[in-house]
Amino acid sequence: TYDYATNFVEGKAIVTADNKTMIINPENEVLFTFPNKMYSSNTFSEDMLVVEYEGKYTYLDNNFKKQNVSFDYAGSFVNGYAVVGNFIDGSMKYGLIDKSMNLIIDIKFDFLDNYYDGYLRCATAINAKNNEYAYSFINLDGNYLKNKGTILTYDFALNFSNGYALVANYDSEELYGTYKVYNYINNKGETPFHFNFRRI
Repeated sequence: TYDYATNFVEGKAIVTADNKTMIINPENEVLFTFPNKMYSSNTFSEDMLVVEYEGKYTYLDNNFKKQNVSFDYAGSFVNGYAVVGNFIDGSMKYGLIDKSMNLIIDIKFDFLDNYYDGYLRCATAINAKNNEYAYSFINLDGNYLKNKGTILTYDFALNFSNGYALVANYDSEELYGTYKVYNYINNKGETPFHFNFRRI
């Protein structure tokens, strides 16, 4: 028994006992004991583990080697990349790294989501109408998704999946809420299905 334990993911679990934090395998063998000032309550993802070390976040690889990077925020790896962040001028900004710890997208976004289907959902501005993010999509080369040369921006957007993303813009204020007009876009910035639907 342990004072704390995560689920097993990729054959490893994080546990604490006797004031020690350890990584174990399903045979209850200790694979790694965390040194002082290093903590984690995450699970491995794509052979990388997010750990906190001396007040910053970094990664342990599958051989339990601490990576030579540190951030104010570090997300789990998804599809080969991880969102990381640092406080800049008092606010958190986000960028993207690969497994070699190379910065693929500069740390400059107010919001940055995981990488799916060639694009990341991102935001650098607040929509004044509803005080929420105005979302766009950016690829690993730093190019925004455009249509006829114009960057596509939405009041609402989900990640791409199977080549399509659900997006919406606000339409009108009603008694019980704000209506959005929804549609799907493809990874060329087109709306191939030629329909709109509304929902509160």
